[in-house]
Amino acid sequence: MVAALTAGWLLWRGIYDVSPRFDFILISINHESQKVLSGETLRLHPKDSVKILKISTNMLSDLGVRLVSRNFDVGALRHEEMILSTLLPNQEIFDHYNFTVWIKYRNQDLGYIDWQVQPGAEDWLDKASRTINSDHRLAILERAAQFLPDNREIKARLLEEYRSLKRWKQLAPMLEDMAKKKPDQEILNDLLEVYTGMQSKDGIISVLKRIIELNPDDLENQNRLAEIFEGAGKLKEAIIEYEGLLGRLDKKDRLPFYNRLGYLYTKIGRFKKAVFFYLKAAELDKKDANLYYNLSYLYEKIGQKEKADFYLGSAVGLKSEDMEGRLTLAERLIKKKDLKEAKKYLSEVLKEKPKSLDALLLMAQVLEKLGEKKELKEIYKRILSLEPENETVMFNLGALEYETGNLKASLNYLKTYLKSHPKDVATHEIVLDIYKKQNNVEMAFKEAQVLVELRPKEAGPYYYIFDHLAAKGNYEGIIRVMEKGLEANPKQTDFKMYLALACLKTGDGLKKARKQISDVLKEKPKSLDALLLMAQVLEKLGEKKELKEIYKRILSLEPKNETVVFNLAVLEYEAGNLKASLNYLKTYLKSHPKDVTAHEIVFDIYKKQNNVEMAFKEAQSLVELRPKEIGPYYYVFDRLAAKGDYEDIVRIVEKGLEANPKQTDLREYLVLAYLETGKEGLAIEQIKKILKVRPEDIKLLLHLARLREKRGEYLKALAAYGKVLEKSPDHEEAQEAYLRLRLKGVRGEGKE
Repeated sequence: MVAALTAGWLLWRGIYDVSPRFDFILISINHESQKVLSGETLRLHPKDSVKILKISTNMLSDLGVRLVSRNFDVGALRHEEMILSTLLPNQEIFDHYNFTVWIKYRNQDLGYIDWQVQPGAEDWLDKASRTINSDHRLAILERAAQFLPDNREIKARLLEEYRSLKRWKQLAPMLEDMAKKKPDQEILNDLLEVYTGMQSKDGIISVLKRIIELNPDDLENQNRLAEIFEGAGKLKEAIIEYEGLLGRLDKKDRLPFYNRLGYLYTKIGRFKKAVFFYLKAAELDKKDANLYYNLSYLYEKIGQKEKADFYLGSAVGLKSEDMEGRLTLAERLIKKKDLKEAKKYLSEVLKEKPKSLDALLLMAQVLEKLGEKKELKEIYKRILSLEPENETVMFNLGALEYETGNLKASLNYLKTYLKSHPKDVATHEIVLDIYKKQNNVEMAFKEAQVLVELRPKEAGPYYYIFDHLAAKGNYEGIIRVMEKGLEANPKQTDFKMYLALACLKTGDGLKKARKQISDVLKEKPKSLDALLLMAQVLEKLGEKKELKEIYKRILSLEPKNETVVFNLAVLEYEAGNLKASLNYLKTYLKSHPKDVTAHEIVFDIYKKQNNVEMAFKEAQSLVELRPKEIGPYYYVFDRLAAKGDYEDIVRIVEKGLEANPKQTDLREYLVLAYLETGKEGLAIEQIKKILKVRPEDIKLLLHLARLREKRGEYLKALAAYGKVLEKSPDHEEAQEAYLRLRLKGVRGEGKE
């Protein structure tokens, strides 16, 4: 009893101890045991194999102890070893999870352990490497960087991806962050590439400054920084950089920088400094007139008139003096393609000498090259006012008006020009195009004829002539023009085609058309247009054998030409080649299953081949497609009657009578079918309907009388026999039957 009481007391104390305590959890991770205390963090990989081996408490056999976690079935791990990803929400292994696992005794919290489940950097990188789509791959790497912001491998891979995709906006802040931590030349070069790709002048300037700070002897980047400043309108900053470069350059390399500094100081209004640098440039290049013009301008700005005049004289003295010098300088600038400067000087000359023909002609060159058509037109008009006979200017003005869409004005100038140059092909071509754009068909046609005369080897006008004559139906005219065109262009296949088409349309020159197309096909044996045209010609000539070959060639190029397939089938059918015809028609009917004509030919072929079953199917198809056509019903009736299938005859003929209610032949078939199927009453009704159409049909009337007598309808039978006798008084069978019925006592005058 003492032992029992002691054991009971110990059991009660183990279950109901007032102070339950949690010590640790023993967990197997990939078959390696790990002890975890309350409040600790357990870091796991989604692919880890996990099992809870033991929960250590002061409870007897851990009775009432349980594990609880939200959105995570941690209790399952107490029973079996599992891959952790199978317990994750949606089994998504690339999310980062934080689960708090509470150790409870009944509803009392004994402690907790934080479980962190997340993939490693190598998992993200492996997934990215296996992803082909660049956008998806980038999204994976960006997500990895969010979860593992301090991982260098992921950051490096993401930078590489941004660079390959030219995602400069995403790449820039990452590189900037790296540059702040470590201002490395390589990182700055990468950052320079990024800002260049972004076309961010501020970014480029910022990076170049940092590169120069790291490497003060980097003259190339300092020059680039100066150019960027200049392009961005930051002229003072550009000046500082250019001046910084000068002291490090050899004297022979300084000329362009002196020029740039002179220009920039001029732009910011510091004229004395500009003079200083232009003088330095002039020491190195004494033949540059622009330097002297610039110095003249600057000295004038700072009030040193004598020096301004000196340098102006030096500039103009290089070629000539005053306005003539400016004209010469303008010519040089035109040769150098410095057109805007040339235009400036010429404008100055024309202000002084508005009727200077030389200046006007030079200005015309400049404006033409600059594409300033509006001003150019005005210059041409001024030249013409001084030189009305200048035919070159007249043509140019006509061409310019044409290019700017002023067709009426262009036509006036060009017509005047053509009076003295009636054989100028280029002018006639423009005039032709103007008339076409004005829809002046007759004048355009005349111009096309002129061009054909002037340049018979030029194909273009012939096309217009053809279209014009074809629209009028003047195929005789087309024949004349194309024959002339072929004299000058014997290898022009288009002309041969046009000539052949015209001959085909007139119907008189079919042999000529055939020859022309044959020539085309020698050069272009796979010309579908030529083959189709040849088919039309041969069809009209009745050359069926050759036509068949042409059709086959067309099909080899255009297998789906259904018209040709059908025509070829008809030719084979007419030639008695039933098998070949049938093959073509079967192909044709696949895309035209309701073509009655095709089915009729197929029906006839099967009949000629004694293919009863297929002929019967075709007859049924024809009955369906054209129920008012009687012919196929005969074949269907004969076939079904031969098989004794009178039920189908009834069905088909009844449907046929819906479409042909006055067709007595069909009703006769129906009478026979009804009789064969024991439907004598229905047969009688059909006979009566036939007799309404053919009241003199004695055989049918006699048949009706027999049926009436057979069915015991003696009165009606007597009347029917009587009608036979009315129409044929000497009819022996009717006489005998009539007498027989009277002897039986049939006395009334029945009506039928």
